[in-house]
Amino acid sequence: MTKKHLFLVALVLLLMTSGFLAQSQVLAQNATSEPLVGLKAVRVEVKIIEGSDQRVQEIGLAQLLAQTEEQLSSAGLKVLGQDEYLRLRRSSNYPLALLEILIGVFTIEEAGDVVVYAGHVRLNQTVCLARKPSLNLLAPTWEFRTFGPTNDLPSLRERFKDIVSKLVQDYKSAGPAR
Repeated sequence: MTKKHLFLVALVLLLMTSGFLAQSQVLAQNATSEPLVGLKAVRVEVKIIEGSDQRVQEIGLAQLLAQTEEQLSSAGLKVLGQDEYLRLRRSSNYPLALLEILIGVFTIEEAGDVVVYAGHVRLNQTVCLARKPSLNLLAPTWEFRTFGPTNDLPSLRERFKDIVSKLVQDYKSAGPAR
């Protein structure tokens, strides 16, 4: 297959997937913010998607983490360190969450070194399966996916700032902690 054919196949797949993502984003926007009611604290983790290009470091992952923690703190959520998060999670009565930001950067060499990013912002909370024995486990209660081509990786921090702003907006619309 020639480079031109590979590029066209990649473009078609990208367009097909973007339609699917647009549908899932609409579903997420119409979903209730009820699972965010009463949330008091959050732990933030930034992770690299497996198979990602080393250029993912150009985004500034430490800056993205600090930016996200600041947004959540400004919204009234307590930002937890790893030790405190694990301690509170064991108690299973404290309303906390784990916000995972997954980022990947992939180079498509056959298409002239086009760089495509993929991101997934997912808020996980402890949920209880009421059965015998009852189970407490982490499950996503809010999520947003994004991807696309880019030639400016550091500017992606602004894209993720907008996504976290949507989460903050949903959190605030859920009402005050009880």
